[in-house]
Amino acid sequence: MDKLLAAFSQRVTVLKTLSNYRAPADGPPFTADPRYAKIVQQVESLENRIGEMRLHVKAEREALERGSVILQKLDCMKESLDFMSANIPRHLPARKPGAASSNWDDRDEPEYVTEQRNDENVLHSRPQPLARNRKPSAKRPLGTSQGTPDSENGELSHPFKNSTVPAAATKKKIVTTIAPITVSEFESLPKYQIGRLTRDKLNDNVQQFSLLVQDMYALLRIPVARMTKPQRDIYWEHKKISTPETSGHAFVTEKDVKDKDIFSKSSFRLDPAGRTVVAVLRHLGKIREVRGGGHTRLVLI
Repeated sequence: MDKLLAAFSQRVTVLKTLSNYRAPADGPPFTADPRYAKIVQQVESLENRIGEMRLHVKAEREALERGSVILQKLDCMKESLDFMSANIPRHLPARKPGAASSNWDDRDEPEYVTEQRNDENVLHSRPQPLARNRKPSAKRPLGTSQGTPDSENGELSHPFKNSTVPAAATKKKIVTTIAPITVSEFESLPKYQIGRLTRDKLNDNVQQFSLLVQDMYALLRIPVARMTKPQRDIYWEHKKISTPETSGHAFVTEKDVKDKDIFSKSSFRLDPAGRTVVAVLRHLGKIREVRGGGHTRLVLI
């Protein structure tokens, strides 16, 4: 009961206080007070600001939801990239000539250099010079053309018009590298042929074999006068065992592999793994063997 009486007395006190704030009946209403109008205006301004803040909060919540979706996609991409980085092969094949290239590689050459027509380079910017032993022509008045009159229309034709220069004979470049074995090529190999060798191991040996061939042809490009006696022996022996079947192709012999310490730092050897690599490359059509004269030539195709 004491609590109930205390509550009632508190309510009565509040009502008495409110009755004191009541405007007198004969006076103007409190709404006419200018201070009340200013308070109402400030309250409305606050309500408008609160409404704008609610719109901004709603937009931020939507942005956070979109950001969470983007973060999930980025996490998936990161997992994929981590997996690719952990499983990327050590040897990647080079781009094929017919593959698409960058815009910088595909830029057009200037049109004024040459124009290819019927396997002939027609020069438009530089006419072919006259032969030195040609008899000098009669002097012509200044301002006249040095061409000859055309029989059909009587116009003067330029002596260098449609002049052609035969294309220079280009020497075929010898390829001294072997492309790494791709996944599809590795999967096409018989299981008995590769044994326990992985694709990375095979490509490591292919890389060392390519290094051996490159070092051999680097030695062959050295002037003979600057070679040491072991290098000259290898040079003349290589020239001696060349055949029409090896013409235009790089090749090494099994003896070159054994004597590789003279001219190369390659670690390729004709051990069981090395002979497996040779058999794999021959099966894939990357090299061929040419036998004769007591030598086995490994020719790059």
